[in-house]
Amino acid sequence: MIAMPQLQSLQWNFKDELLMTKRQAVNGSDADGALHKGECTYYVYDGGGQRRRKVTESSAGIKIKERFYLNGYEVYREYDSGGATTLAQDEATSVVFGMPKEAIARGCVEEVVPLPDMAAAILRRARALRDRLPPQVAG
Repeated sequence: MIAMPQLQSLQWNFKDELLMTKRQAVNGSDADGALHKGECTYYVYDGGGQRRRKVTESSAGIKIKERFYLNGYEVYREYDSGGATTLAQDEATSVVFGMPKEAIARGCVEEVVPLPDMAAAILRRARALRDRLPPQVAG
């Protein structure tokens, strides 16, 4: 396959594995295409050629969706428009657990962390974000 109407580009590796796709609107009435115009999706494979990860970034390069494929299972995540994730304090270290409990119940929390470990969790995520930046930006 070398082209699809909703994709501006498709890139393949030397093993004929899909590496990247970029969305576009098919025509003026393609509302979904217009909404997702410029989004890039990247694909990662293991040594046996099985897809293991799929990441979609907005036209601004912010991660908005991610899928992991593990032995017949699929883990799917969506991120907010800024690519941010949400941490919540765990119940054991909370004085009042109402707000974190509600956020966790609604599926709005990426990770539940004890208060003493919160700073380390934030730094870990900040470093991961920094490592995704181009060298001239990461400094």
